[in-house]
Amino acid sequence: ISAPEFASGLSYVAISRVKTLDGLIFESPFDRSRIYREVPVQSMQLKIADYEARKLQLLDTQEEEVDSSD
Repeated sequence: ISAPEFASGLSYVAISRVKTLDGLIFESPFDRSRIYREVPVQSMQLKIADYEARKLQLLDTQEEEVDSSD
């Protein structure tokens, strides 16, 4: 975890996959910002913007009742 990441979020993924604390050792201390960022990185900002834009495009899934007595 002490080496710079070549892709954002690798430290978080590594830590999140730990099932038990037995045998978990960090070779050097690391800052909270290593696994949590106050301001999302650019790729996450783009994903959030895309999600927000797509939310506005949601189709209504409730079908109107059609009178079949015609």
